[in-house]
Amino acid sequence: HAMIFCVFLDAVCTYSLFTSDDMIRFIFFTLDKNKQGRIYRSQLLHFIESLNGKKFLAFQQAIQPNEAGSDREISSRKGPLTIEEIRTLTIDYATLRKLCVHDYPTILEPAIRFQNTLRRRLIGEKWWQ
Repeated sequence: HAMIFCVFLDAVCTYSLFTSDDMIRFIFFTLDKNKQGRIYRSQLLHFIESLNGKKFLAFQQAIQPNEAGSDREISSRKGPLTIEEIRTLTIDYATLRKLCVHDYPTILEPAIRFQNTLRRRLIGEKWWQ
């Protein structure tokens, strides 16, 4: 797929202006495909793994459901999910923000490093300070 340069430049500049909270909000919004205010833990893990490689074991353990029933047990069951099962399989924005800001601040480091590189290459460090 081709992208028009002005659209690309707009996306790069917008990404460069993101604060940490904006970046977390963007990630959440992107992963929340149904726009219901919750994202699946498995989606988040897949995203974090693609961002960090395999260096996210502690984070992976932190967001695993701590209630009875694993993702596999619940997802292999027939019939609609209960509210409690949905809460077990998903997290909301506040939880994601707490995980990224307070519990595991380095989890977004690759995205922040990319942002810093874009800033340096676009206009230069001095302009962003």
